[in-house]
Amino acid sequence: MNPFAISCLLILLTTLPLGYFVYAQNKDRSANRLWLLYSIAISVWGLFGMLIALTSDPSKALLFWRITMGLGVIWMPVLMYHFLYVYVPWQEKKLLVGAYVITALLAFSTTTPYFISRIDWVFDSFFYARPGITFYIMTIWWFALTGYTHTKLYKSSKTMPRERQNQIKYFLIASLIGYLGGFHDFSISYGNTIYPWGNYLVVVYPFIMAYAIVRHGLFDIFIFVRKTFFLVVLVVAITWGIIGVGALNTFFISNFGLKVWMVPLLAGVIALYIGYLFTESSHKAKLAKQQFITIAAHKLRTPLTHIRYIAEELKLPKTQQERDSLVANLKESNDLLIDLVNKLLEVTNLETKLEKYKFGPIDLSLMTKDIVERNIKIARNRGLSLGVNIDPALPLAEGYKKNTQFAIQALIENAIYYTQSGGNIEINLSMDNNYITWSIKDSGIGIPKGDIDKIFDKFFRGEDALKAETEGTGLALFMSRILIKRQGGELRVASDGPGKGSHFWFTLPVHTG
Repeated sequence: MNPFAISCLLILLTTLPLGYFVYAQNKDRSANRLWLLYSIAISVWGLFGMLIALTSDPSKALLFWRITMGLGVIWMPVLMYHFLYVYVPWQEKKLLVGAYVITALLAFSTTTPYFISRIDWVFDSFFYARPGITFYIMTIWWFALTGYTHTKLYKSSKTMPRERQNQIKYFLIASLIGYLGGFHDFSISYGNTIYPWGNYLVVVYPFIMAYAIVRHGLFDIFIFVRKTFFLVVLVVAITWGIIGVGALNTFFISNFGLKVWMVPLLAGVIALYIGYLFTESSHKAKLAKQQFITIAAHKLRTPLTHIRYIAEELKLPKTQQERDSLVANLKESNDLLIDLVNKLLEVTNLETKLEKYKFGPIDLSLMTKDIVERNIKIARNRGLSLGVNIDPALPLAEGYKKNTQFAIQALIENAIYYTQSGGNIEINLSMDNNYITWSIKDSGIGIPKGDIDKIFDKFFRGEDALKAETEGTGLALFMSRILIKRQGGELRVASDGPGKGSHFWFTLPVHTG
């Protein structure tokens, strides 16, 4: 098997599993389905490119070229554009329809003699297509739509929330590396005599995308401790590594006269370094787990101590009134314990389970009014002013209703409990580009500068917060940020310091359905 065939096989083995993985996380979501189709188009190139590289029969090679171009390569730009049209989202329906029409016509042209003029035996290894008139047109269209899509994505990312910008950054890096390999493959049809080593760049992009999924929740997939996912990526990486080392070893020995042990030795050093990184990551995860257990035990100790004390008191002679008071306290401690245990279970589920959310339209205006109505009495009893300002033209948001309700309730409660009597709380809903911003400002205790970066950490509560509301668990903000993040939004905070209030806000994409 020659190096070109190996690169095509690796494209098939890496791209298709990643595409199916993204699709399987939420089969009802249009963006996930489109990414699978895009991955299939790339995989068609991988499969039939491998067959092209292996056959010495010109008639079969011509057939494989027509199939890989007509069912795979030609569809890549439009499927990527359609995916981003839904994922970002964009409002260019006419351009999308036009792009599909042009792509379909070009795909049909692959069945005619006007697409491939001939095939030539190149690199003394395989047959490569030479362009006909529609091949020239297809090449111009292919790179024009690809360039437009990436340029528009880069510009659109400038107005996105920070977390979404991080997702798009890795998407752009992976995509540009892959398309650079595609550019090299195209150039051979036009007379480039450099062996298609660039095809290996297409193999790199799924690994960058996998990292972006794990690190930044690309495709709104969030993985914290997902052993199966890491195992699949590891197996694919090892397979790729073994095949790649073998191919490179053969190439360098035959072309540069290197010793047979040099490339495997270098691969071994790289593998050891990767192992070191995994060990460090595992050690940090273990420390985080120990910290979680320690803090959870501390949080559980208080209500359990109260329950034990009350149980001892109930053994002693008491008046009925005293017993009723102790039973009421017992019930309160028990409810606190149940609430804490439920929150700990929810946190564990958030960190260890990849829930499949069925996203849909959310009326943030109505949701906010309902939640404010439930909390307005508490605010007034604490001597607080609670106001709501909503853009009358506010569109529907795209997300998951239950998650959003939890976050809004948590943010309103947070403002109420940490604002002193006589203070003000202001909620605002507005639209900026293709995102809706939900924000809440209060005149409360504020947040010290050193605590801003920790405010969304699990169990974190600042000293001023502990004095103001001693019964908090330090979990609501942590959970809210994860829940908003899983909907393609971002929860952020700002404060001028102690005593100067706080400002929390999150964004959600506009519903485009």
